Amino acid sequence: MLFRLVRIGAAALAVAGGGCGSDDAAESFALRLGLDGSAEGATCVAAEGPALSCSDFALFCDAFVGIRVLEVDSDGTSGEVLSSACVAATNSSTATLCDLADLQVSLSEATELPRRLLRFEVTVWRDDQLTVPGECPFEEVVFDLAGRPRADTSAAVPAFGRRIELDLGGEDADARVELACVDPGALADQACLPTTVVATLFDLEQRALVLGEQLGNVTVALGTPTREGTGFVIEDGETQPLGLIAPEELAPFFRAVLPERLEQGQDVCVLVTESVARTTTAVTCLQAPAGDLNADVFLLRRDVLDSLLAAAELSFPPQGLVVGRTVAADTGLPIEGIEVSPSDPDVEVIYIDADVGGIADDGRTSASGFFLARDVAFGTTWTASGDGLAAAPVRGGVIQNRATVLNIELAPIAEAADR
Repeated sequence: MLFRLVRIGAAALAVAGGGCGSDDAAESFALRLGLDGSAEGATCVAAEGPALSCSDFALFCDAFVGIRVLEVDSDGTSGEVLSSACVAATNSSTATLCDLADLQVSLSEATELPRRLLRFEVTVWRDDQLTVPGECPFEEVVFDLAGRPRADTSAAVPAFGRRIELDLGGEDADARVELACVDPGALADQACLPTTVVATLFDLEQRALVLGEQLGNVTVALGTPTREGTGFVIEDGETQPLGLIAPEELAPFFRAVLPERLEQGQDVCVLVTESVARTTTAVTCLQAPAGDLNADVFLLRRDVLDSLLAAAELSFPPQGLVVGRTVAADTGLPIEGIEVSPSDPDVEVIYIDADVGGIADDGRTSASGFFLARDVAFGTTWTASGDGLAAAPVRGGVIQNRATVLNIELAPIAEAADR
């Protein structure tokens, strides 16, 4: 179960016996990393028994590999520290423990390692366990008699580790280090992964992708709504811009890579701002999925918002406004005759007529599909149905000085239940 080689030699360590070629100093040796899967008390085994391989252990979090070399005193205890290294290992969504192969190791001091029995400690740490950047906490590790780090102590506990003894005076100065699996889950925490956010931008009124020059007249960002008093806000200075990606043969989109994983279920909003005077930022809010975030978001042009407000005889409320539209899930075209129901029965839904010239007075959407709502608590759940059609519930409420867009897609009732 070996997974490649960590080689420590004269070139990497600047180890030169007696200044140059002394018989008393080791010129080269190797530590071959394996897993503790076969000896008595093995720690790297599956629940049903078989030993695991390095590919079974994800390396999502930034990690450091520590190597320390010590003298062995006459009473068998650890003596003087001869040298050490703490080497960064790169993480990724596909990285595993196997990716610790071929580490470039340089010990901290140009110490001549003598040709005799020495003690080697190899430990693997999550980066936030290093209280001093770049310094592995060697001194805090407690090893048992088999050389495995103990997890039942108040001292620092590495994700993997092992202590071995190696006689550099022997004919073969290479050794296998069977790393014990002490706390491997610390490096497999998905919260360490970055999050890729992709937003595809549509015009809410035109029901089409935003293309061409208009893409240069909008800014797109990701924000998190926070409570302020009785309402919610998204501060401009606390948003993450999304950059425009416009491939020649694909639909354009906006993208950002966040350094950490979004918490599954947390509320996030994509803000779309038109570069015109007196603009109001439109926000499309959703709950973060378990992995990367892909969302259809909407541009609410100033002229469209002005027309909707005029039709409802409203000015834009400072606490924010919900601007919704009922559309067909298969075509994206607006649907009339739909009753929109917020989970709060006290919320007034204002339906806009077909010409966006006034209010529709029959309590259902007109051919425009537009509706407005004020004083809607953030996180309100909305349902919609009518004429044999229904929509999966969506969430949305007002955010100060923002227009919250609800794009409610309806399908035949049997299909809607599966969405």
